Amino acid sequence: MRLFQSDSVSSPNPAAGNTDLGPLYEPADVPFTFETIGWQVVGILLLLAVGYLAYRIYRHWYRNRYRREALTRLNQLSADEKLVSAVFIILKNTAMQVYGRNRTGSLSGKEWLEFLENTGKGVRFTTEEKAIMDALYRDVAVSPETGNALIRNAQKWINTHAG
Repeated sequence: MRLFQSDSVSSPNPAAGNTDLGPLYEPADVPFTFETIGWQVVGILLLLAVGYLAYRIYRHWYRNRYRREALTRLNQLSADEKLVSAVFIILKNTAMQVYGRNRTGSLSGKEWLEFLENTGKGVRFTTEEKAIMDALYRDVAVSPETGNALIRNAQKWINTHAG
């Protein structure tokens, strides 16, 4: 018995009779097309998913525009004697946009500082409470370190408060 590769199939048992079955017939290649309804459904679902994702991204960007505006105003402040007052005006306006005038409009002093700490992540305003209150209500200038810490805390609060 000779075993070699050929284009015909032969029976391994020569006693079985005719051992040559002829050439193998392979079907024609099946073309790959997008003509079935399943591909259209997949395409429509993908377009809907991309559209929904774009809508969610735009909505998130649009809803957070007040944060970008507040951070821009905060970064434009100069280090002068009215720095603390300007920072707290920006914080109060931002808080009123998010939490409403009824909840934040009447807050002042220690209540206001505690509100900022409770609604922001990792911000500390009460540690500089005396310097902040003196600057706001007695027009006492704050040190550059206190001013920088205040601006950093304000930026952190604007970025991390839960609305």
